[in-house]
Amino acid sequence: MTTRFLLLFLTVASHACCGHDLGPPLLTNVVAATFDFDSDTHPEFDYSAARGPNVRPTQEYYFVSFGLRSFGSGRNVQATSSRIPFQSGEPVSATSPLVVTEGGGNWISLGAYDQARTFPGATWRYYDVTKDLPDAYWRNRTELIFGIRFALEDGVHYGWIRFARPDSYFTTPFELASYDWHPIPGEPIGAGLPPVVPLIPEMTPEGLRLTWPSVLVQWVLEFTEELRPDAVWQPVPGVGGADILVDAGEAQRFYRLRRP
Repeated sequence: MTTRFLLLFLTVASHACCGHDLGPPLLTNVVAATFDFDSDTHPEFDYSAARGPNVRPTQEYYFVSFGLRSFGSGRNVQATSSRIPFQSGEPVSATSPLVVTEGGGNWISLGAYDQARTFPGATWRYYDVTKDLPDAYWRNRTELIFGIRFALEDGVHYGWIRFARPDSYFTTPFELASYDWHPIPGEPIGAGLPPVVPLIPEMTPEGLRLTWPSVLVQWVLEFTEELRPDAVWQPVPGVGGADILVDAGEAQRFYRLRRP
């Protein structure tokens, strides 16, 4: 299954590291990233920035919000009953509680602020509307990992999405940093980590047979002779399904499956 993925760049209220030289305001809604895991052109998730309506009739005054939204079979899940972001390595699984927002929705806020100017052509000003919420989990964070689940034809899958930003100033938006999901339905995945997939060895009279789940038939079986950070991995020739008979000679080899 190929994930259809679209990434745009947010160009809202950026600033320099010193003095906070704010950039242009957010004047339109922006979908920064979409995730279409079943490739049906209808995303299960998107990360968007929205500009709310003018809330003060005497001047241009808008509120801005950022959110990870879910659609269709997609659902945002949280690490525990009281904490939404996951720590690195924490399992995203069937026991992960759903995120339920006020009103019963299922989306995650990644920040908010107000922007205003007194008349056209004036300098825009930005207001930290969350400054009185010291426990808001995004305020002092530069990285967040969220858990997700979604359904494909073969069942429910679990994954994660990681966001990062260079500093925690209130107008600096999070950007999509990385994401992954487990290709085997029902299997948990460690937040921020690649999926652990079974590669089963069996010694036979003909040699060493390696087998793996048929759902991974499009994955690439690779080997290396030295297991180190800079190891050179090479494709195993002759793989035509979800198993292969390899030479079990004296040479030491390590094998792995890689998502193409």
